[in-house]
Amino acid sequence: MRPESGPRLPLMVVAQRPSDYVEMRRCALALAARGHRIQFVYKRLRRGSEDEDRILAEGRDYAAAGTFERFRVLGEESPRAGTATPENATDTGTRPRLGWFKLAVRAIFRIPVVYDLRHAIRSLIGTLRVYLRSVKGFERMIAESGARVLILPEDVVGAFSPLLIKAAHRRGVPSLILPYTIANQQEAFKSLMGQRNYQRDFLPNRIAAALFPRWAMTQDGVSLLRLPAWHILGQEITRTTPPDPWMMNSGYANVIAVESEAMQDYYRVAGIPPPKLRVVGAIYDDELAAFRANRAAERARLLQQISLDSEKPVLLVGGCPDQTRSCPPGFEFADIDEFIDRLFEAVSGLASDYTIVFRPHPNYGRMGERLAAKGWAVTSMDTARLVALADAYVAFASATIRWAIACAIPVVNYDVFRYAYGDFESVEGVVNVQSYADFVSALHDLHTGSECLAQWRRRAEAGAARWGKLDGGSVDRIEDLIGELASLKPVPRVTH
Repeated sequence: MRPESGPRLPLMVVAQRPSDYVEMRRCALALAARGHRIQFVYKRLRRGSEDEDRILAEGRDYAAAGTFERFRVLGEESPRAGTATPENATDTGTRPRLGWFKLAVRAIFRIPVVYDLRHAIRSLIGTLRVYLRSVKGFERMIAESGARVLILPEDVVGAFSPLLIKAAHRRGVPSLILPYTIANQQEAFKSLMGQRNYQRDFLPNRIAAALFPRWAMTQDGVSLLRLPAWHILGQEITRTTPPDPWMMNSGYANVIAVESEAMQDYYRVAGIPPPKLRVVGAIYDDELAAFRANRAAERARLLQQISLDSEKPVLLVGGCPDQTRSCPPGFEFADIDEFIDRLFEAVSGLASDYTIVFRPHPNYGRMGERLAAKGWAVTSMDTARLVALADAYVAFASATIRWAIACAIPVVNYDVFRYAYGDFESVEGVVNVQSYADFVSALHDLHTGSECLAQWRRRAEAGAARWGKLDGGSVDRIEDLIGELASLKPVPRVTH
């Protein structure tokens, strides 16, 4: 399907966190530019988030301008009838007197065992209600939209994407995953090691592990569940449990649009059935290719836009979210602020060689604020554009490293939170480090004019082709795939 001949389809594009939104916005805008009718759905994480407030304002602007047919926000429901709000609540300044029976009941509820049981029952009922209602609510939403294809950034266990995919299948709508990040079973396990609700020793979790063993995993003396017990029960009751709950994208989506041969191999090794994988490139591949094709002029325009006047090469530093509360033991710093200070000290040693540009992670803008106060150039411009125009890249176990590999840009991958994912081990052009001392040493090799850097660049060029399709045709291939899915009748719900 090509823009001049193919049908224009109503499509639903979804996201559920700021980082999702950044990439799915890229998808939505590219498809809208070709005439497709986009309904964008954003699942809000929490109220009061400035990052999310900016996203909501921007999304509504796109809808007002007609770029999106609609921008829908989930998680902003009005209070239920009868619920006290600032407008209808009253306060007499006194508390009603309680009778002896109510006092006795309250005392019983405060007994620890009774309190825990009551809390468990309320959590169970509340969670199951969310799962059962969500499938029906999502089904109504999809029916109202008239969408022909559902497009998601990922299919990960929980009360959103698996239920949305099932609801779409009930309405005969196929689902397409356009992944922007990467994760395997080990990443899921290591990211949950420090979280109490996922530990197997919690009684409801022990029961869930016995009933549904594929949700449990034990390594190095640590035993976890992929979700807390109530959510596991919700997935099982709604029949949305994937074959491998620990592997992202192992569920019931019809197709995973894979960007490169390297990522196809990654998914196969992780256990994703090959028939679900289609190597088509990625929308950001076309953007990378366009920026690289006119690199000198685009670089000059970039520096002008961020008010920098420099002839030096560009060193891009990509931010990370604050994962200090969930990372495994081994984080070397007292807190995230000390890490930011030490990062500034180490990278600033390259200021005589490079123009240093920092791009905060979409989920943690505060890091950019602190580094801007120290004097770095900080921008929220599109990371794909910044990577394409950079001469070297420093990142922290970020999926965006794939973009730099495809562009043959030397990368320092600092696993500061000590997850040891191994996604970029033995990849030409990527130097992987875990300690601050090794990080400083790797930065020393980035000094311009050094033979180490020259060899580093040659290695990067050798492995670039397997990591991206920079031929400018990825949007065409993705559009073809969307057209193919839209013609499916009936729409299968299979895992292979």
